[in-house]
Amino acid sequence: MNAVIFATDREAAPFIALADQQPLREEVPAIFGRRDGRNGWVTLISGMGPSAARLAARTAIEDWGVGRLINAGICGTLRSGPAWRPGKVFAVATVCTVDNPPGPPSGPITCDPHTWVHLPPADLVTRSSPLFDAGLRKQLARWGDLVDMEGAAIAEMARDNGLPCTLIKGITDLATEGGRADLHRRLTGVSRRIAEILAAGLMDTRAIAGADAKPNEAHHADE
Repeated sequence: MNAVIFATDREAAPFIALADQQPLREEVPAIFGRRDGRNGWVTLISGMGPSAARLAARTAIEDWGVGRLINAGICGTLRSGPAWRPGKVFAVATVCTVDNPPGPPSGPITCDPHTWVHLPPADLVTRSSPLFDAGLRKQLARWGDLVDMEGAAIAEMARDNGLPCTLIKGITDLATEGGRADLHRRLTGVSRRIAEILAAGLMDTRAIAGADAKPNEAHHADE
């Protein structure tokens, strides 16, 4: 079974609707899925930032016994040019944490594109706070192409538990001073595109492992 982790309701909504999933748990992290076991994945909404993402990943691993973590959602771009324009969606090749440049990043973690090998690759930088600053953007570009707030935390949890991790990221903004407005304006459209890409891969039977897997006893104890 796979776990698909989004940071926010708005990012997750198009995928949850497309996959016809229902709420399984309402507290944070919220969990969606199919009660009849026909899906090979559960969807979690973590909340923003590394700590929230880490908790969602731990919940997926310990309560649901998943075999792969997939983090999907929006990001800013640290690059310029047509290949990096808003709306583009990437499969992350490596991810690292850089919170206080010019300090060194955490050791990069290699991600697995899995069934989304057709997406262009990119290197991701994760921060604990949003980035809307042209000067800081330039510094972070030394270590990556894209920037988000959750990817590295989820990849670290996967690595530490011996699991593969796939990160799918769609650009909403240029991570500069005007980026906040651009993010909100493009969020729905980019999230819909990510949902289509995710669903196409997950609904390919070659990408689904353990479609009839059940949550483990730790989950049942919480119900």
